[in-house]
Amino acid sequence: MKKIIFHKIILIQFALFLLIHPACDIFDTETNKSIYISFDEYDINKKFMATETIIHPAVTFIFRQSDWTAGGYGKIDNRGYAGGYCKDLQLNNINMTLIPSFTTNTISLRYGELGGEIVIGVNGIPTQYQDLIELNGNSIGGAEITVEAVKQGNNWYGILLIKGTIDSLIIGGQELWVDDICLQVEGAQARSKILFDARVDESTSYTNFWSEYKSELSSRGYIIHYHTTGEITLTKLNMYDVYVIKPYSYMYTEVEKQAVNDFINSGGSVLVACEFGPSFMHTFEQNILDT
Repeated sequence: MKKIIFHKIILIQFALFLLIHPACDIFDTETNKSIYISFDEYDINKKFMATETIIHPAVTFIFRQSDWTAGGYGKIDNRGYAGGYCKDLQLNNINMTLIPSFTTNTISLRYGELGGEIVIGVNGIPTQYQDLIELNGNSIGGAEITVEAVKQGNNWYGILLIKGTIDSLIIGGQELWVDDICLQVEGAQARSKILFDARVDESTSYTNFWSEYKSELSSRGYIIHYHTTGEITLTKLNMYDVYVIKPYSYMYTEVEKQAVNDFINSGGSVLVACEFGPSFMHTFEQNILDT
């Protein structure tokens, strides 16, 4: 997806982080915002061990050791057992805690359950079950659980839906695959985070414009931070929804260009600003766009 608007700024959005995805269609999107998370940005066979953390703008994932074995792990694969899009996350004898960044009233995910027990906990201590389907119609941690699944042989494939105020979700299994995680966040609480690259001072002609622009964003509830020193990294970018590159920035290194490219491909948005007119692109702007 690529959208370019020629005005005082050029907006380039290769992929939107906040979007409506087919897996989120069950949500009420009139008054709330749906956030879709997949694992397609990671390499096949990428492993996550106990105590590792993934920081995403919408949620923090923390992997924790299970009670089954000390050798558990999470691993990216493309077997499609969860029934989602492209890559899955396999939870092999490990638990994963999801902590939303916003007030969240609904979480859904696709799953494939291929053996052993599973663990689930909402807003509290995890409990072991033989199959997720056992939870259908029950309440855990003050949230209502709905499970729609089909059984093929000894395996279960379906969608887990949790409705209620959700501060945390723990899920794990001995042979469990998950994908297409969707969070529904309350509109008033769903404040996007914006990172401005401020390593080079703005030109005088843009000072008033950007001051008004930032004030307007703040008044609408957006969270604004500034990157002032050091290289820009994917870890830093993944903490935000939008990365803003202002006029007269600086020449990006190959490592930084790759970080920006990976951020875009994983669902982040980038706003590139430059002068208006037929010769609007400065060298730095062409530099960062040429990735």
